[in-house]
Amino acid sequence: MQGDEGFFCFILGHMYQGGIFMTKKLPIRLASVVALGLLTISGAQELVLKPILHPQSIEAKEKEEKIVVKAIETAEVTAFDSVKCYDVISQDALSKIGEGLVKFNDEGKIVPAGAIELPKVSEDGLTYSFKLRPEAKFSNGEKITAKDYVYAFRRLADPKTASANARKATFLKNGEAIVDGKAKPETLGVEAISDDELKVTVEKALPNVLNLLAGTNFFPQSQSFVEKAGEGYGTSSDKILSNGPFVVKGWDSTSMNYSYEKNPNYYDTKKVQVDEVQVAIVKDPNTIVNLYESGEADIAPISGSLLNQYRGKKELKSFPGSSHSYLELGIGYAKALNNENLRQALSYAIDRKTIAEKILSGNATPVKGLVAPNSVFDPKSGKDFTEDSKDFGKYDLKKAKAYWAKAKKELGVDKVEFDLLVTDAEGPKKIGEYIQGQVNNNLKGIKINLLPLPAKARFKKLLAHQFDLALGGWQGDSGDALEYIANFRTGVTHNHGQYVDKAFDEQLDKIEGELSQPGKEVEREKALHEAENYLAEHKAFIPTIQNNSSYLVDKKIKKIATIPGKAIDYTTLRVEEKK
Repeated sequence: MQGDEGFFCFILGHMYQGGIFMTKKLPIRLASVVALGLLTISGAQELVLKPILHPQSIEAKEKEEKIVVKAIETAEVTAFDSVKCYDVISQDALSKIGEGLVKFNDEGKIVPAGAIELPKVSEDGLTYSFKLRPEAKFSNGEKITAKDYVYAFRRLADPKTASANARKATFLKNGEAIVDGKAKPETLGVEAISDDELKVTVEKALPNVLNLLAGTNFFPQSQSFVEKAGEGYGTSSDKILSNGPFVVKGWDSTSMNYSYEKNPNYYDTKKVQVDEVQVAIVKDPNTIVNLYESGEADIAPISGSLLNQYRGKKELKSFPGSSHSYLELGIGYAKALNNENLRQALSYAIDRKTIAEKILSGNATPVKGLVAPNSVFDPKSGKDFTEDSKDFGKYDLKKAKAYWAKAKKELGVDKVEFDLLVTDAEGPKKIGEYIQGQVNNNLKGIKINLLPLPAKARFKKLLAHQFDLALGGWQGDSGDALEYIANFRTGVTHNHGQYVDKAFDEQLDKIEGELSQPGKEVEREKALHEAENYLAEHKAFIPTIQNNSSYLVDKKIKKIATIPGKAIDYTTLRVEEKK
């Protein structure tokens, strides 16, 4: 738009407020100025237009040329500190503003990112030598060097950092000893050979080292920036340093509206078409659909019964997930849940097929065990690990009632009551409501109360082990089934329910020890299945479903993809530009 037409669209058009574009009435004085401009244009156009319209016209033109996408999310981001990042929501957000030495592309393959090429690996499989991109910079223009990776890796493993994901550093040489406080962070297997050369040494040869290094916890960090921000690092936009395709603006831990803006210092910024992604946190599914239909959202997540309205339409895009939303059991908190028969009763009372097909309208898949489908594949054959998994997600009310009868005798009670913790987004709440109804209506004497909380508050309770039941789960990113299974080792951070089993811990010791050696791959996979079966048989968790991701996508977006099993990749979004 040009001239006075651009001015009036700027004034009278949509104004942004709270993440939703709304039309507003003009204040009287402003309306008078506009009216005056209209009256005088015919008689003295040059005199009136120059002082009043020129600045706004420039701004309108800039806005018109800027490619902006409006997206909706359903849960708040808890923090943007890659070293301390723990939950799926924060991992997905961090993947938009950062990257590590390598990353997954849209086809699920490992490709160079902060490194200019894939590393050279020593014959014994213990040393990985990376050459870094000399042009790579942080969002403040500071050059990224090998020291920034060294600092981040050490900070992750250092007990003083208290990262909930510290154990992800244990595959590095001396990593476990450092995490356990038995060695200094300086002894970690990461070394800056020069500004552009990094050497990573692992404790033992593993087939998935690059998968691990692609995780958000291994993004580089500037020591001077992090230390200057102190405890506030990653808690607001002005205390976040990016090294990826976007920077986050207008965000803090309570924000319901913020944006991702293209990072001009990103080495590959020319390949990113979108200039800005405006994000609004909206939890009500009907509101989400209304915003999409009214043109206030270009990308809108959709689930539940609303999906049926869009079946077969081009605007509905669906992607398979890689996370497993299972029921976590507060065995160390709720005394009654120490009873295995009670846990068996709860599991058999849940109909996963109904959750997947009716509650979530086909936007999910029942899960048989612990490891989620589409997350772990044999590196040679490409076979999905879960193809050989036993089915521990069976629905059988008769068995559920029989196990509950046994549990009552063993516990010496006829009634038990539990709170079920869920995130306050619509999908988790609907799953929680279904489980609540199934158990309360069919297992007389068991009462479940639904407790929806914002994501940050829910994670706080999980990490403090202060819950009875929780709809939690895990999204793997290492390509190894061990990532799911090891979460139930005694004393580890992700063992939210405080499950303790010496026999299981010994199984893990064998998998992580002798079976991790080259040539033991077949035995190792067999042992992983046995360990998964052991957990499932003893109901250390209760399998439920794997969520798929579905979105309503505006027709102006010509290409949209996800990193397999994860969030939308904004770097590869392609939008039809205005002519």
